[in-house]
Amino acid sequence: MGRVQQFLPLELTDILSFLQEQAKVLFRPLCCISGDPNPTNWGVRNNGDLVLFDFERIGYGNPAIDLAITMPGFGSQDGSLEYL
Repeated sequence: MGRVQQFLPLELTDILSFLQEQAKVLFRPLCCISGDPNPTNWGVRNNGDLVLFDFERIGYGNPAIDLAITMPGFGSQDGSLEYL
């Protein structure tokens, strides 16, 4: 975790280390993902095809990263990222 650990209570350091270890699976490059699939980065062509406008974070990763922001309640507390 780094040098920040020295400023945290031991219990919190242990919890954060555990969570960091558990989250590693989310960052294994499994396939091509958008990296930022919020609704404002997508559009629909006249023929009905979906279009991704924002390619800034595209890369290889775990699809869970893209999926999380599309699920209501995961992206923002006020829902502004989940609904147009």
